[in-house]
Amino acid sequence: QIGMYLICLVKISEVARSAVPSPTKLRLMENEENLFDGGLYIGIAGTATALVLQVLGIIDANLLAAYSSNLFGIVCVALVKIRHVRPYKRQLILEIQQAAPAA
Repeated sequence: QIGMYLICLVKISEVARSAVPSPTKLRLMENEENLFDGGLYIGIAGTATALVLQVLGIIDANLLAAYSSNLFGIVCVALVKIRHVRPYKRQLILEIQQAAPAA
């Protein structure tokens, strides 16, 4: 999850540093929504893997361990989207609105 979090931060930084206008940056950010949800996918995969391993008897049954992967995925995505993606998109929207001619 930490790796996914860092990958998302790198992508946001990459878009922010790109030499394109704000509307294009906003579209690039929207294009990366699946990447920003990646923590959820990793969390679900971790939970499914843990449950399968428990059913097969490879690891001891512990639902807390199985579902904690999903919880970490939710926390990771919430941090990325609320702390980083949302403020940056807001900044881009405001830049676009300020650059637009008054009607």
